[in-house]
Parts: sequence; structure tokens; C-alpha cells
Amino acid sequence: MVVHPRLFEIGRLSFTTYGAVLACGILAALAFAADGARRLRLPEDRVLRLCLVGTAAAILAQRVLDAMLAWGNLGMPAALWSLARAPGAGSSLPSTAAAALAFLAVFLAGARRARLPLLRAADAIAPSLALVASAASVACLEAGCDSGLPTTLPWGLTFTSPLLPPGVPRGIPLHPVQAYASAAEFLIFLALLLRLRAFRREGEVFGAGLFLIGLLDGLLTPLRADAGPALFAGALSIGQTIDIVMVLAGAAFWLTRARDGQAGHAG
Repeated sequence: MVVHPRLFEIGRLSFTTYGAVLACGILAALAFAADGARRLRLPEDRVLRLCLVGTAAAILAQRVLDAMLAWGNLGMPAALWSLARAPGAGSSLPSTAAAALAFLAVFLAGARRARLPLLRAADAIAPSLALVASAASVACLEAGCDSGLPTTLPWGLTFTSPLLPPGVPRGIPLHPVQAYASAAEFLIFLALLLRLRAFRREGEVFGAGLFLIGLLDGLLTPLRADAGPALFAGALSIGQTIDIVMVLAGAAFWLTRARDGQAGHAG
């Protein structure tokens, strides 16, 4: 498969496909976040401001954790390269999870400070988070990051571009996990969008998003070449641990809000 890690270059300035795809995904997600805020009667300008600040925190967290992992595995030169490289070139699953956590922490902390209802604010942006995840998966496909394990299936993809960063397998058919993830995350985005438009209880859309994305990632983790460092004496990878936490947290959100809703109807 031919991928295009770079869109074009002007002198020494390189414009990456990863950055362009992710930027388009973020812009589309902001539009849906604004729509979600209007639907749930939240101040649109505050929600968008928090999304922008959260996005900046997510990018910073991803770059810093990539650098820390590179330093631990390959030393200082690799860490410096990780900070200087084009965004997305070789990003790891743990750093992507760190970016998501940083966004949520900053967004929810800002929402609390702005005295917005936290669960309703989280519901408003839940479809947008799935849309960004779908765009990021496409961006990763073009950048060669988060690659899959070797496969003999007819739709296996083979990277050949010399522009891909070091460490990306070349000449070997791999599971296109990035394509699997992007397609499923887009379906989750549509499902959450429909749920938001039939909004009934605070927290249910956000909880459903956590559950579905955690479940999806858990199903894809066995096909990934790198799910992150091992935890718990090698019993689980960091990727699997994050997936389990997301599924449990999403189920807790959903069940708690459902029980509250039933209690409210009974009262």
C-alpha cells in the first residue's frame, strides 16, 4: 500500500499528512461540539474554548510521553528526535491514551471552574471525541504509527514508503488496524450523535462512548504490534489496562444514570 506521510514541502518546511488529517478532524469535531452544546443548552463559546485548551494539553501530553518512552528505550538522542519530529510520526498507543486523558482532565476541570454541569458538558462533546479518534486513526495509517501484526489475509497492507519513520515494518503484510479502528470509531460517532439527539439523562452519552471505544480498542489490541509496556507482572499491557478501565467506567456511568432515571420516574 502506498501511503503519503508528507503532503508537500516548501524548502525545509514539511507539511505532514498526519497533521493535515488530524487538523481537519479537530475542526469537524469542534463544529459538532458546538452543536452538542446548543442542543444541551450550554454556553457554546465556553465549551469551544475548553475544547481548544484541552486540545493543546493533549498535544503537549502526547509529545512529552513519546519523548519519555523514547528516552527510556533508546536514550537521549531518540527523545530529542521524538520532540522535534513531525507530529504523529511514530506516536505510541500509551502517548495517545495520555493525550485523551489530558484532554478530558483539562476540559472537565475547566467546566467545573466555569460552573458548567460536568456530565452534560461531557455528553455534549462525546460524539466529537469519537470523530477525532476516527480521524487520528486515518492519520496514523498515513504516518505508519500504531501498526498491526503480520497477516496473510488478502487485505493486509504493506508499507514501502521511504519517508516513514524508523521502526515502521516495511515489505511485510500487516493487519490494517488503523483502518479497522477508523471505520468502527466513525460508526461509534454516528451512534453517539443519534443518542445525543435523543438525549434523556446526563452522563449516558459520555458513558456509552467510553464503553464502546474501550471495547473496540480491547478487541483490536491483540492485532496491534505494540500495545505498550506490560503491567501487573506481564499479565496485561498498558493498552489492555486502559481498555478495561474505559469499559468499566463507561458501564458505571450508564448503569448509574439508568438507575437514577428509573428512580426519578418512580418519584
